[in-house]
Amino acid sequence: MKSISIIGIEGIPEIQPGDDLSKLITEACEKEDIFIENGDILTITQKIVSKSESCLVDLDTINPSNLAKTWAQQWDRDPRLIELVFQKSKRISKMENGVLLTETEHGFYCINAGIDLSNVAGDNMATYLPLDSDKSAFNIRTSIKKTLGVNIAVIITDTWGRPWRVGVTNVAIGISGMSAFQDYRGLNDANGMDLKASIIAVVDELAAASELVMNKLDNIPVALIKGYTYVPYEGSINELIRPPEQDLFR
Repeated sequence: MKSISIIGIEGIPEIQPGDDLSKLITEACEKEDIFIENGDILTITQKIVSKSESCLVDLDTINPSNLAKTWAQQWDRDPRLIELVFQKSKRISKMENGVLLTETEHGFYCINAGIDLSNVAGDNMATYLPLDSDKSAFNIRTSIKKTLGVNIAVIITDTWGRPWRVGVTNVAIGISGMSAFQDYRGLNDANGMDLKASIIAVVDELAAASELVMNKLDNIPVALIKGYTYVPYEGSINELIRPPEQDLFR
């Protein structure tokens, strides 16, 4: 019988710039008698990665442009936040109905360039996405391997909306130790049919599943997934970014 288990890691303190996440995660696991083993997968929220890497901005330091002021006034938004979104965006895809859909320097399409004001100490503090979430995942994975002697995978997650569907879900924005995909192309299904287009974004599925134990209200920013079988591989989130010539939505 196939099964996986997803364990929310409790007891991780409020993260400060410069904190060693791998150390805090392993210490929290030890306190809860949770054992990180070969083949496990850690999913970690972007928010604590951003905090530990000092991806923080005091909005009082932002000088809004005229465009930011005009748009913010029209939609009752904070012009400092709008200006920060502009600064952290490679391209603004949509500016409609009070919503900014942006392309980040990473190639991600998300609301407000992934900038967030929730769960950040201070009334005027905002977090932005890690500069290189693959590197963040790699550093955490290799540090845990050095400390515990285990080979695992790490997925950095964030919460995004989806076209044509209400509600948000966790997705992967950085990975290390596994591929982004399970590729079934060239294999046969149960009826012998040749699979031609079945590439499953498993890191997004794992990220979404882990949100079930990592909700924003319970202060559980890390989950440990056990029982999912994958081939160790130094993957990259760039595998998931669709080339412009294949993108129907730009």
